[in-house]
Amino acid sequence: MAEDQKKKETYPTMPIKHWWALREKFASSLPKRVTSGYLTAALSINEGSATEIIGSLKQMGLIGDDGVPTDLAGKWRLDQTYTEACDEIKQSVYPHELLDAVPTPASNRDAARNWFASKTKTGVNMSGKMAALYAIIAEGNPEGAEATKTATSAPAATASRTRKSLVKASSSKTERVADDPPAPPPPPPRDDPRPNLHIDVQIHIAADATKEQIDQVFASMAKHLYQRDSGKA
Repeated sequence: MAEDQKKKETYPTMPIKHWWALREKFASSLPKRVTSGYLTAALSINEGSATEIIGSLKQMGLIGDDGVPTDLAGKWRLDQTYTEACDEIKQSVYPHELLDAVPTPASNRDAARNWFASKTKTGVNMSGKMAALYAIIAEGNPEGAEATKTATSAPAATASRTRKSLVKASSSKTERVADDPPAPPPPPPRDDPRPNLHIDVQIHIAADATKEQIDQVFASMAKHLYQRDSGKA
């Protein structure tokens, strides 16, 4: 068991946004020494994440065991030599088995992730992080930072536009309600001194009554109720 644990492979991991943010920091001013305190301040991360990134930086050869940036870090931070630095990292960190099988991981991320999962015995999340960093290094494009910024800002921009649309629609609805004329008041009660009279009439017709007898009953009602009322009018 101890021998198996000793042979367990591991590869660098780092959130892609931190890869570009740290390179931007290095390009602005190369630190004398990279510590967890430096990374927590530079990348706004916690100490645990900073410790993991330091391990990956050492594994890639960007800093030494003492945390001092190497000559490779000097190449990595400049656009003119970034591709060269990435190629050095790729050749020193990743085995030819992976480089030959998945030379362009950006277009075949699943294959790269499966390779890392098999070799490192890690789950989907960790192997996916390894594959993502390998894809950035294999691409070696110093302009990749802009593509990353666009990809991460697109959902936020969409959400912002949606919120603005909702606010605008709500405001327009409020304005329409405010501009609508007020409802007219109810009509005043009719000035009529006569009291309102309500009469219920119940008619009981024998079950054996003929159709002619029923018609005569209703004709008599029409004569004595409606005609008399119209005569009063």
